[in-house]
Amino acid sequence: MKSESQWTRWWLVVIYAAAMAWVESAVVFYLRSMIHRIEPHQTNPFPIIGGFASVELPRELATMIMLAAVGALAGRNWRARFG
Repeated sequence: MKSESQWTRWWLVVIYAAAMAWVESAVVFYLRSMIHRIEPHQTNPFPIIGGFASVELPRELATMIMLAAVGALAGRNWRARFG
């Protein structure tokens, strides 16, 4: 059975992940709205408009790094950090 402090840590990670997902989706919405690419299913998701892909792909990588870092900080052993 998990102690109260472990449950608190777990819920903090869940709250952070939910907030990060909201920020991420808002950023994608804003970026796609600015270049008129709001449709979810398009044949060319990265149009040649001012290097959009050169910003979008590193932003996605940065988001994944942030989420992995929080998971690593929240875990107490390698299995928990990986999970």
